[in-house]
Amino acid sequence: MRQDLPTDQWQWSGASARRYQTFVALIPSTAQEACRLRYQVFAGELGAHLPGDGIDQDRFDSFCDHLVFRDQREDRIVATTRLLSDAAAQRSGGFYSQQEFDLDTVLALQGRFLEVGRGGLILLWLSSGALILVAVFPWLRALDTKYCTAIRLAWFRGLAHLLRLRLEVTGTTAPGPVLIVANHISWLDVVVLGYQTPVTFVAKAEVARWPLIRLLARRSGTLFIHRGNLRTLRGLTRAIAQRLRAGERVAIFPEGTTTTGRQVLPFNPALLQAAIDAAVPVQPVTLRYAGTATATAPFVGEDTFIDSLRRILRLPEVAVHCCWHAPLHDKRRRHLANRARDHIAAVGVERTDFLMKCCPAATSKARPDRN
Repeated sequence: MRQDLPTDQWQWSGASARRYQTFVALIPSTAQEACRLRYQVFAGELGAHLPGDGIDQDRFDSFCDHLVFRDQREDRIVATTRLLSDAAAQRSGGFYSQQEFDLDTVLALQGRFLEVGRGGLILLWLSSGALILVAVFPWLRALDTKYCTAIRLAWFRGLAHLLRLRLEVTGTTAPGPVLIVANHISWLDVVVLGYQTPVTFVAKAEVARWPLIRLLARRSGTLFIHRGNLRTLRGLTRAIAQRLRAGERVAIFPEGTTTTGRQVLPFNPALLQAAIDAAVPVQPVTLRYAGTATATAPFVGEDTFIDSLRRILRLPEVAVHCCWHAPLHDKRRRHLANRARDHIAAVGVERTDFLMKCCPAATSKARPDRN
């Protein structure tokens, strides 16, 4: 009978080695436990609609190696991903990704192949971000905050690469502190903006309950909004103004919800008061997804994060246009909200040349802002 790798192998060094252990599951019961964890995370915590009786399993599982991460103190698997070698893929009838993509050109190259699902790589990338925020940022901030800024931009750029974002940018970010106001279509909007400039986000309170995302959000300084609570709204406005006075850029989505991108909903002007109080400009930003992403990117209705992520990962690329409009100054928040919405709504969906007419600055490939 095959056995799991010995417990004295693949251990983390240091204090963590006494509790956590990583190994390849080689006995059926451990692989079954990994499939049960997948179901618990995807269906239970992220709301995916999966068949089965508590086990996320398909025909590939019997051919894959299951890389697992076990908490020895609680004696349970806390993370897992699948690995499919080229030899195992021949027995299973091909790689999993061949169901969605033509890999003939890639597989014709010399060498060996190992398939690791992009979903697993993205979860690994998110985990690396959490580790950096918890263990590295406090130490770097004591030296120089510019290192934190550079790492954050690099992390967003890596995530954008994994998601295959193809970003077309028009205009530039305003220098110094600014309140960024954008239309809201998808959770991808955060990646699009975070890729380009260091920014603090204002997110709905529900995000604070998403697994792993909540740690990333809290540790990165995200501010949370509790809709319908006037007392917390006033406190949030003060917190945003404080961040702006400290020289930060803060991004909000004043529609209050996501849309399909075909229209821009009326803006709630309440949080724009923060820009007035801090005496900083408001910069409108138009986000428009193009091509196949037009229908796939929107995160609306009863959609779950994991279902949305799976749709995104099936796309060969995610094309998105980002138009930075000229900064706005106004002492009247409702008037400011209406002006910002008018700028955002004026930009067309598909045509880059139309974007250039609305935003005079030259269109360019995205480059992270180092300010």
